[in-house]
Amino acid sequence: MISYNPLWHLLIELGKERKHLNEEIGIHWSTIKRMKNNESVSADTLEKICLHFDVPIEKIIEIKKSPSI
Repeated sequence: MISYNPLWHLLIELGKERKHLNEEIGIHWSTIKRMKNNESVSADTLEKICLHFDVPIEKIIEIKKSPSI
């Protein structure tokens, strides 16, 4: 399972809101919604965020094991 919790924590640490992703980086709102719902987004989107904040990818995303059904 993909989790963007590290990104949301990073935004809080930097005093930014989700709208910063749209207004300053140019991430479309539908992509932000996908991230909010822990859905996959393109590697290009992840690269834009990493470069903008000058952080490695593990600062914005983590992979968690899905619970077995």
